Amino acid sequence: MTSRSNVSVLVCEDDEIALELISKMISLCFPDFSVMCANNGRKGLSDFSRYLPDILITDVNMPEIDGIKLAQLVQSIKPETKTILITAYGDKTIREASRDRAVTIDHYFLKPLSFDHLFDAIDDCVARLAV
Repeated sequence: MTSRSNVSVLVCEDDEIALELISKMISLCFPDFSVMCANNGRKGLSDFSRYLPDILITDVNMPEIDGIKLAQLVQSIKPETKTILITAYGDKTIREASRDRAVTIDHYFLKPLSFDHLFDAIDDCVARLAV
């Protein structure tokens, strides 16, 4: 069982401004969470392997390893990881890519990102981690 104070989140986003904004907003809304950042998929995978966070939030279009492949690799390491994708692509693209790669996407959001929706998705992921 995961308590809210033990939750860790890895945010992967290649846009440095967006990465900083998303991580700061999560830290403000969830001050007890541990929030880590990576600016490309390869660093995200390395950080994930080292720290094993509970929730992955990643952009789909990432250098070195795209977000869907990153989610697939993360789930092969720690299957219970909750995944939130952020994308400029349509939902059909996400559904097809995640189905083709056999990866579970818990939530996904189109850009521009609504922080209210992101926070609700994080709350949902945390609730399902505790089960």
